[in-house]
Amino acid sequence: MFKTLPVTPATVQEVATNVLLVEWLVKLQQQISLQQRLLEEKQSQIEAQHKQIEELTDSLDKLKSRDSKNSSVPPSSDQLKKPSDKSKRKKGKKRGPKYDHRGKTRNGFGQPDQVEKLALENCPVCGTDLELVEGTPEKVQQVALVGRSTSVQSGISPPTVWLP
Repeated sequence: MFKTLPVTPATVQEVATNVLLVEWLVKLQQQISLQQRLLEEKQSQIEAQHKQIEELTDSLDKLKSRDSKNSSVPPSSDQLKKPSDKSKRKKGKKRGPKYDHRGKTRNGFGQPDQVEKLALENCPVCGTDLELVEGTPEKVQQVALVGRSTSVQSGISPPTVWLP
């Protein structure tokens, strides 16, 4: 059945190399199976971590959505949130008069019935004589009283005058 081949150094060399190749292939297959087993373990670990991440994000969402309406948290700890309805949000409308609006100004009361000059001798803040200060600014202010108008001139800005 089997033929016997003549034993020569070349055939012995070929058999030795074939044996070495077979051993090398067996080692490679063992390494591949080990790597596949490690890969499967890592895959199962990754899946477990994904499940854990999903559970943690769900619990975090529940904690974030807590407020005084759905938990025992006091209303003072509620975060300020934008209204969900866009109509309740503040509009970007500018305040104040429109463009080309004619302004209104008080032009005074005409000729005053009485003129009073107020003069201070000392500065109310530092106590310095006001006569020594040069160029004291003068302020004119009209005060409207029921039945008469009065013009007040003073060396200090702004004066407060109460007439009986």
